[in-house]
Amino acid sequence: MKLIIDPAVKKLGIRVVMALVKGANISNRSGPLEAMKKDIVKEVIDFDISNNEILEGYKELYSNNSDYKPPSQHLYEIIQKSGRMPNINTVVDCYNLTSIETFLSIGAHDTAHIEGDAVYFRITNGTEKYTPLGEDGQVKVSAGEYVVSVGV
Repeated sequence: MKLIIDPAVKKLGIRVVMALVKGANISNRSGPLEAMKKDIVKEVIDFDISNNEILEGYKELYSNNSDYKPPSQHLYEIIQKSGRMPNINTVVDCYNLTSIETFLSIGAHDTAHIEGDAVYFRITNGTEKYTPLGEDGQVKVSAGEYVVSVGV
């Protein structure tokens, strides 16, 4: 699997890393992972992220989009509103934990469902849609955001 980074992304100074994990056992829940999620909720339930320099960097990157919310900020808001972390599956829950701890954007794709041999990290043109964590429907992605796409 190749990682192809759009030159426009590089120009923004965004660093991209990809890892290929094979043979992962994905399940709905894991006892030890659920315990870690409960621990992180206790740590961040009242944590003030309003002056976090990493989140400020994301906001600066998207200063032209007042609706933009960094993924880790969205996770913090879910936790602070509901008192728990969302349960998706063990892979997504693991990278969400890491995102909460580092404030970085993290994602995963099942390579069994990728057509072709590449993952593209590119800037959106405004026609893309995605389903946000904790939501049921798709929303439009604004032009000028960075996105990981597959099978393009």
